[in-house]
Amino acid sequence: MASTVAGAMATTRSAARAAVAAVCLLLGACEGGGPTDTNATRDQARGQVETDFYATLTRAHTTAPALRALSTQAIGVLIFPTVITVNPVTAERTGFGALREGAVFIDHVQITASTACTENPDAAQAIIILFMSREALNRFRRAKPWKIEAQALLPEAAAARPGGQDVLFLVHERSRFVALPAPCRLSVTERAF
Repeated sequence: MASTVAGAMATTRSAARAAVAAVCLLLGACEGGGPTDTNATRDQARGQVETDFYATLTRAHTTAPALRALSTQAIGVLIFPTVITVNPVTAERTGFGALREGAVFIDHVQITASTACTENPDAAQAIIILFMSREALNRFRRAKPWKIEAQALLPEAAAARPGGQDVLFLVHERSRFVALPAPCRLSVTERAF
């Protein structure tokens, strides 16, 4: 049993790394200006991130039904479907995501996260950020890069919107939401593609 679980975890990590590596390659092709610099390549990368966005949101709604009402109320929903450790020395984590306002994707961005953003640095995770006010979403869209230091909330706590927060931050690891013991630092860099 333990070897089966370990094997499944290794397969999940490998698949997550492969997915991020594929997007990185596509992004590199988009930004490189070389012969593969095409709108089709960029559109393919965006399409994959958007597909993963919906899969992550569906999985999150199944795991925590309270999140469905929050994501419906949110002015903007930013999801990074797969965030993984890319530098074992610094434990820097990164991934690509999409920002949706209403039913329309308005941006595709890259995130860099600190090690405090995970319970297990080897685990792939999804990061969900909900902008509960127009002002919060506008602040995000104007900032370059946008930075936040926030405590990851469980969906039930986020639903209460402690302190009237207008930006809610949730972390989904290993089929569950996690509340992290310390605030984590996130930096959303220039638009990815």
